[in-house]
Amino acid sequence: MHERMTKFINENRVLPSSQYGFRKGHSTTHAVYHFIIKIKEFLYFGYMSSAIFMDLSKAFDTVNHEALITK
Repeated sequence: MHERMTKFINENRVLPSSQYGFRKGHSTTHAVYHFIIKIKEFLYFGYMSSAIFMDLSKAFDTVNHEALITK
């Protein structure tokens, strides 16, 4: 089932090219590279840019797990 779904998603381009997580051949390194390229493009054309970085790794710990399981 996993192979069929992955094949369908890739053939029909369901995910955008900027989706790097949980995809074969994509990594956080690719995401950082893409980000740097975009910043360089903005600077080249004289645009200002900014970024906000948030660490959401602990966000799941705040979820009421009993309520989540019940739903």
